[in-house]
Amino acid sequence: MTARPATAGLLRDGRPPLLRLLALARPLRGRLLLAVAAGAAATGCGVSRYLERLASHDVAFRVLAQVRVTIWRRLEALAPAGAVPGVAAAFEYDIEAALDEPDGH
Repeated sequence: MTARPATAGLLRDGRPPLLRLLALARPLRGRLLLAVAAGAAATGCGVSRYLERLASHDVAFRVLAQVRVTIWRRLEALAPAGAVPGVAAAFEYDIEAALDEPDGH
């Protein structure tokens, strides 16, 4: 038996080794495309989660602002006509301090 050169398997079909390697890489394009698509989907998932949280927080803060205005107007209507302006400011400070306290204390 004669020894075969190391490149004999690559040259079997008559193509240069580089073209043979490129032909072998052709099926990898589909896999690469799938990997890129999976990365894009993962990024899109994170972006959509961020946008959903941004939208829900925006809605929550708008509702909170409406609730505060409604409560303040109701409390203002209950206040005596000659209430000192400093009393209203102190009352507002007390409400904000109560809202800033941790739950249950």
